[in-house]
Amino acid sequence: MSEVECPSGEWQGGQLDYAAGAKGEKGNPVELARRDFSKKIREADKVEVAQRSGGMATVHVIREGLVVAHIEYRRAGGGWLQDSYEACVNF
Repeated sequence: MSEVECPSGEWQGGQLDYAAGAKGEKGNPVELARRDFSKKIREADKVEVAQRSGGMATVHVIREGLVVAHIEYRRAGGGWLQDSYEACVNF
């Protein structure tokens, strides 16, 4: 079951894999999500950290009151790496 709330019910997702010792990007997870999904996130969307636990952070993109993207980041090498995402197909 997906964490996202898609009006059409259709969503997609992915999990990223990195070489051992990969270094994460500097910045906070919200900034990284805005950069990583710059072509998808709209100006009116709310982008926020929904959960932070240990070396993980979950970012939600909220559009018109619905979570249209759920992005996970993990700490690595002094920064953050995108770990996985789920997003509405129309996101």
